[in-house]
Amino acid sequence: MESKSYIERFEKKALGRGLDKSEIEACILYQSFLKSNSCPIIYDDLHLSKLVGYRIGYIRRACYYQKSFYRHYKIPKKAGGLRQLSEPLPSLKEIQRWVLDNILDNVSVSKFAKAYKKNSSVFKHGFLHKNQDIVLSLDIENFFCNINEEMVFSMFSKLGYTNHLSGVLCKICTLENELAQGAPTSPAISNIILKEFDEKLGEKVIALGGRYSRYADDLTFSGTNELPIEIIQDEVTKLLSQFGFTINRNKTKVMHKYQRQVVTGVVVNEKVQISKKERRQIRLACHYIKTFGLKDHLNKIEETRKNYLEHLIGKINFGLQMNPHDEELKGYMVFLKGLG
Repeated sequence: MESKSYIERFEKKALGRGLDKSEIEACILYQSFLKSNSCPIIYDDLHLSKLVGYRIGYIRRACYYQKSFYRHYKIPKKAGGLRQLSEPLPSLKEIQRWVLDNILDNVSVSKFAKAYKKNSSVFKHGFLHKNQDIVLSLDIENFFCNINEEMVFSMFSKLGYTNHLSGVLCKICTLENELAQGAPTSPAISNIILKEFDEKLGEKVIALGGRYSRYADDLTFSGTNELPIEIIQDEVTKLLSQFGFTINRNKTKVMHKYQRQVVTGVVVNEKVQISKKERRQIRLACHYIKTFGLKDHLNKIEETRKNYLEHLIGKINFGLQMNPHDEELKGYMVFLKGLG
């Protein structure tokens, strides 16, 4: 609730600008609801333009001509094929960053969500399912693409923003009726929209004696051999359909203790670590760089990325997050950083 002195100052200014008592009361109520949700007070798109530091004309063009405010490119997927990314132009990205920092990051998400939030990581997601008898991995199909404008509009509206402003914020954060894979706001929006789903599913899985966490579009469940896998899959299918999503059946995995259990690329059988395949690839790359030199190695593998070395260091760093005392990986890190 606003302080008495603030309300008095607000009423005085509002009366001076010609607002009547009912309009002033509506404004104060609007402010209070946004404050209760830890959201900044924004009255309309003109007010938003002043807050983000861009002209109202730019914001309106970004809303009406979305496609021309993005550049599109494709990157290879780990499982094969290509993933299309749509990256906002610098000015639009700056506005989206403002929305992320000032609105979205202040909205609470489910404890079951392990991606795209502070103090969380792939490691923590995997660690939850370490040393379990059985691990079930499910994948949400076309995750970002299935989060549409209606969902995003509803999200901003529930936070307390007017229909007009919710529509503007929605258009700023979407591209042709879906979340853009490349916009800084998309990950946070996905977590907020799936909060109710995560809570409902998490409670049901715990009641069944299992564990649940979600890392982006990866749903992971684990427990003893008595864990009712089929019941969980049915519950997930029903709940996802209520929220407008479906399971990618081709990516469903049931992993027992006697098998290699992998959660979002991390092995979780007895301890959390990178896979043997990933370690072998790192080992070979470092061996060839030591033997032939970085330039000849890149020519040999026909690598054209300018950031290849940073990419390789990133893989090693990921492994060290799993196990900071891994002497082999630490040695590779020292070697590669010495090349820079």
